[in-house]
Amino acid sequence: AGETLLLDVRTPAEYGTARIPGSINVPVDLIEKNAAAIGAGINRDAVLICRMGPRAERAEQALAKVGVPHTSVLVGGFEAWRDAVLERVDPPVALLR
Repeated sequence: AGETLLLDVRTPAEYGTARIPGSINVPVDLIEKNAAAIGAGINRDAVLICRMGPRAERAEQALAKVGVPHTSVLVGGFEAWRDAVLERVDPPVALLR
């Protein structure tokens, strides 16, 4: 029910630097240690996001082991999402600080 849940499994520091709007930060280590409790709160399709993909895959495996259906991994991770957004922005102001 509802929109897709965007779970960013990077560290809080990474998430604090840049994130996909609307995403929620739940680090992969926390998911691996508490998969059943976290999984119980996932009641809709979830996309797992990390920087490039491997940590999101670990999170997906941990959630699958406790029976959480309907998860997927953002291919290429946050980096691919950012690059896709920047290709459509002229100038790429998101890179300016």
